[in-house]
Amino acid sequence: MTEPSPQPSPQPQPDVDPWSAPSEDRTGTPDPVRHDHPWVRPAAPSPTASSPAAVPPAAVRPPTPEPPAAQPPPAELPAPEPAAPGPRAAEPAATARPSPPWSVPLYPMGSVGWYPYPVQPRNGAAVAALVLGILSVLAACSVLFFFIGVVLGALALILGLMGRARAKKGRATNGPMALTAVLLGVGGLLLSAAIGVLAVGTLMDEFDAVPLTGAQGTVSRPLGDNGTATYRGGLHVTVSAPKEFTPAAGVRGRTLGERAYRISVTVRNEGDRDIDTTRYHVLAEGGDEAQLDQIWSDTDRVGQGLPATVGPGRSATADFAFSVPQEEQVLDLELAPGWHYDSAYWYFDLRRPGT
Repeated sequence: MTEPSPQPSPQPQPDVDPWSAPSEDRTGTPDPVRHDHPWVRPAAPSPTASSPAAVPPAAVRPPTPEPPAAQPPPAELPAPEPAAPGPRAAEPAATARPSPPWSVPLYPMGSVGWYPYPVQPRNGAAVAALVLGILSVLAACSVLFFFIGVVLGALALILGLMGRARAKKGRATNGPMALTAVLLGVGGLLLSAAIGVLAVGTLMDEFDAVPLTGAQGTVSRPLGDNGTATYRGGLHVTVSAPKEFTPAAGVRGRTLGERAYRISVTVRNEGDRDIDTTRYHVLAEGGDEAQLDQIWSDTDRVGQGLPATVGPGRSATADFAFSVPQEEQVLDLELAPGWHYDSAYWYFDLRRPGT
């Protein structure tokens, strides 16, 4: 019985690289479409009559395969010794592949096709300067807040100049607004400063005490009976000689066993403006500089005080009474017709007849 001839073992198919160049077909004919592509290797030369490949495939008989000879079992190979460390073998350079025709080209920044992001205008400084400039002008119109107008005007000026600088460099688009803010800031600053100077000057004039026009009536040269103290501005104050009287029962300020003396104070305004006498000051002392008690009595019409205002060309009179001890013989009077007037002084001798 004839043993069947062994069939040749199938040859393993090589792994095909999808990115490799196309190969020839089975007949050896190059691809008519891609044979000229740069990835395709050049085709093999055409067979000639002298080459064995010129014989038609049908005339060539494949050799009969021989049965494989028996082979001894493979011997165990010794383990390879570790290789000595040395320079690394040069790796084959990666084959540069051309970019496919459908790829999108990339352009660097700043080249054609790329545009920078739009820059937002910086208009905040001019807007803030305009608001501060308006507030500075409004504050300057108020005497009580002129100092705030100075600060706001200075800030408006600084921010307005910043806005103008940005507009000149193209970083802002509201140059006219910045110019308006600068003008408002300067105006508010100057107006606030002018009003502040006037206000401070007026307050200083109010706080400065109005002096006497002469030496008469000062503490070193006091006036006497019916003496008149003259102030700058046309104000005249006359005090009559003190007279002893008997007040009504139950008056305030009277001490039992003491005498009561009454004086009349006349204020005459010969100036051109009103005189404020709401904060007048009256003080009486004895010879030993002891303060005498003042008496208030609606029945006797003493202690009611001067009117609030004395107009130009007008006068006002008020009576004052004091409780004087029996042994006291001198009465010193200090009187100021208003809080911003100097005090005038009178000296009265109670031992003289008629007092």
